[in-house]
Formats: sequence, structure tokens, C-alpha cells
Amino acid sequence: MMVLTLLFCLLSFQFQLPFAFPARNISLKCMQDTDEFLSDLNSVEPKEYALRMYDSVGKLGSNILSGNVDRLGSYSECLSAHAPSGSFQGQYCKLRILQDGADYSVGVCVPDSCAEQDVTVMSRLDILRFRNASFLAPPLPLFTMNSSSSSGGSVATCATGMFPLDTFVAVCLFLAILGLVLPLAGTMYVAARGWGSDHRVSAAHGTPLATYGTLPLREMERREQRNRTQWTRCLAHLSCSGTPSRGNSRHFNELRPLVRVKPEDGGRVEAKTSCCPDLTGFQGPASNCQVEAASSPTWKEVGLQPLHMYSVCLLVALFSLAPWGPVWEVPKFHLDNCRQAWWTNLLLLNNFLSVQNSCIGWTWYLANDFQFHLTTPVVVLVHGKSKHVLVLLGALLFLASFTATALLTWAHDLPVPDPSEASENATALYFLEYYTKPYCRFGPFLVGLFLSIFMHQNHQANILRSKVQALLGWICSLSIMFAVVALAYAVDGTSVTPSVAAALYQAVHRTLWAVAVGWVVFACQEGYGGTMLV
Repeated sequence: MMVLTLLFCLLSFQFQLPFAFPARNISLKCMQDTDEFLSDLNSVEPKEYALRMYDSVGKLGSNILSGNVDRLGSYSECLSAHAPSGSFQGQYCKLRILQDGADYSVGVCVPDSCAEQDVTVMSRLDILRFRNASFLAPPLPLFTMNSSSSSGGSVATCATGMFPLDTFVAVCLFLAILGLVLPLAGTMYVAARGWGSDHRVSAAHGTPLATYGTLPLREMERREQRNRTQWTRCLAHLSCSGTPSRGNSRHFNELRPLVRVKPEDGGRVEAKTSCCPDLTGFQGPASNCQVEAASSPTWKEVGLQPLHMYSVCLLVALFSLAPWGPVWEVPKFHLDNCRQAWWTNLLLLNNFLSVQNSCIGWTWYLANDFQFHLTTPVVVLVHGKSKHVLVLLGALLFLASFTATALLTWAHDLPVPDPSEASENATALYFLEYYTKPYCRFGPFLVGLFLSIFMHQNHQANILRSKVQALLGWICSLSIMFAVVALAYAVDGTSVTPSVAAALYQAVHRTLWAVAVGWVVFACQEGYGGTMLV
């Protein structure tokens, strides 16, 4: 192999081939195919495939000053190019270039016999040229003085076109397909059962009672109904169809305090996690509430978890089947994260562990919600023992949440208005240390919990005795909402030194907003919502 490489270089030098290049660290097959490609491109009549490969290379675009620095080119056009000799086809690679302080990417099309290391070396030696012009020209910082076109810091990554099908991806694909098939089968089953019931009811009018052996047919149907197997009942529950729960308060259906009320049990409030989507909401009128302390939340009742984990498998399945493109790093990033951190989603710890490289990062609030509900039995038990201790406990919990949030904001100098306007480090700290943590979001949950307890205790009394009281409450509520929004623009969260105002705002603004929304719920339940004030 070494002898052939040296011979090729000597012949290229002797005959002064215009597209020959140093062979160091470049494979022989890649050298030969690249030389063929450049020869066909720079000939008097360029071949179509070579023009396609060159046309798919990323070119300098407009709006660079606003951040449009990457030159992605055309991924599909590159892959559609095939050499007439049949020895190679186009392969899409992306060069990450560090040039004059700029960091940007350029899509290039090279023969598929070239590895990433080969493409890196070719870019650094400036081998890829068309009519003596580099594929990477002009340089990005053409608006600066003393700009250099050197791209010595470039590193190539090439698209393989598909993700590897390993055990993790295969299991997720199976579960994703199963999760689509079961609801469809359940829906068809429920529809077929409903059609059959309607048919039997219509046939019963004016039709003599049929018999089967010595038993009437209707009795056989009753026996079949009693002997219905468990899997058919489960299949019915998996149906996409559903009926709304009865007895729902229209106010609590939209604005849900963080305690569950079961209408089928007379509106009892359960201080434990729910297995239904009403995990954080009332499902009945608060006037019938009977607070019942539960021992502890159980995993069986966390009914959102199967859907949560199914979303993990669905994302992995979709990303593993989707074709690659010029920004394949995005699905690869999410897929790699799910390979490593899926267990944090399973244990509902994804708001503490692997937050920066989390699997389905937007599900961090499910973990928050579960952790909030772990404290509910304690609060309800204390409520049953002593109201004075409950007030003291509530004050301590609010104070602890406010203090933790304020100290974190102060220590890390976290931004307030828009974290995207802050530095990269400040933005990362904002999400890692503050935004995803339950102790920074505990206040709104406590507002909902204590509001539900208060409304339960006074469900028979008319707390709002006049329209004047209701009007004052609405004024305070709307004023709080306005202040929370306005102060977000007034507080300077991007100052050089930590801001006391920013720390105080971050500590209380979510809780104040929850108080304002809580008033809306309370006023509506008391009959002073909207037109009742007129």
C-alpha cells in the first residue's frame, strides 16, 4: 500500500497533474476518487455529477451580521451524485471551521470513499478547488480588517445516513409500535361493541326472545358479560374515546389547584398522587370536599409515567427511523441523551440528574410535580392535628422556597427578563440551578394546596359578603399580575454585579402570580366572577 501511494505521488509530480495533492494521512482510494472528481469538475466540459457535488457545497449567504454564518449546502443533492465509473458517489460532510475568532460550519460534498480524517486533511491543505477557487472561499469574516482565509482549525464530520439499530433502539421501536396499535385496537373494540349493543336493542323491539338450548339468549348474553375476560376490559380502557367526568366545576376545570378531588366519592380531596390526568386539578365542586390524609404516594398511582416513558420510546423510534439531513447532530444529540439518561426519566429525577444532557428535556416538570405531591400527605396530616402548626409549617415552607431561590439567583447572578440575552454560562446556570428545581417552584404548589384546604374549611360559609370585597379582591389580583409582568422588564438581571432586586423578584414572582390566579378561582367559586360584579 505504501509503495502504491509513493508511486502515485511520483507520477503526479512528474506529469504535473493539476489536481494531485500530498498523500500524507489520506487513504489511497480517497485520493484517487477525489482526483477523479476534481478532474471531471475542472475539465472544459464538466460532468453533471461533478457539478452536482460542487453545487451542493455550502456557499456564503446573506445576513451574516445577524448570525447566519453556517453554510449547510444541499444534503440531498450531494447524495444524488454518482460517478459514471461507478467507483464512488457523493458523501455529505460538514466542516467546523475556526477562523479569525469565528466558529461556523460549511457543508462539503466528497467521494464516499473518504473518511472524516481524510476530509479534515484535505480541507486544511486546501485541496478542494474549482477553477483555482477554494470550496471554502470566500472567508467568513470578510467584513473585518486583516482577515485570513486560512481554515487550519477545521474538523470534519460526515453523515452516515442512518442510526445504528442496537438493542435500545429495537426495544423502543417495539414499544412505540405497540403503543400505537393498542389504542387503535381498543377504539375498534369499543366501536364494535357499541354497534352490537345498538343492533341488539333495535332487534329486541318486536322480536321474540330467542333461546339457546334450554337458556334464553338474553341470559347467555348476561353470562358472557359477567365472564368477560380481563384483557377485553383493559382493551376498552385503552380506547382513544372517552367521556368527561361528571360533576366537574367549570371553574376548577380550567384553573386547577394542586389537590385532586374525586367526584365519585362525594368530592373527597386526596392528598396523594393521581393515576389520571387530573393529577394537579380539582375534578368536583370544592363545597363537598372532605380532606383525607393518605399515607404516602405510591408508584402504582403515577399513571402519567407510562405515557411519559412511552414518549421517550416514541422519540427514540422516530429519530432512529428518520433520514439524516444537514443538521443530523440534533436528533443524534437527543438519541444519545436518551441512551444514557432514560433511567432518570423512569425514576422522575430528570430535574436533578443529567439536566444538561437530559432525555426529552421538556419533561422535567413531571419530576417536579411528583416531588411536590410527596409533601402533600405531610401537610394534610398536620392540618388534621393542629391548624396553628399548619400555619407555621406553611410559613416555613414558603420562607425556605423564597430563601433558596433568592440565594441561588444572587450567587449565580442569574438573569431575569430573558436568559437568552445573557452569557452562555449564565444561561446554563439558569436552567441547571434555578429553572428546573422544585424548591424554586414550590410556592405556587403551596398556594394551590392551602387554598383548597381553606375553601374546604369554609365551604358552607359565604366568605365574600359584598361586591365591594369582591371588587377589591379583583383589583388586587389584576394589580399583582400587572406588577409581575412589568417588573420583569424593570429588574436588571444582566448587571455585572449580583442584583438584590433580581434575587427578590425571582424568589416571589411565581408565587405572587399563583396567588392572583388563586383569587380568580376563589372568586368564581364564590359567585363573584365577571358579570356578578356589575
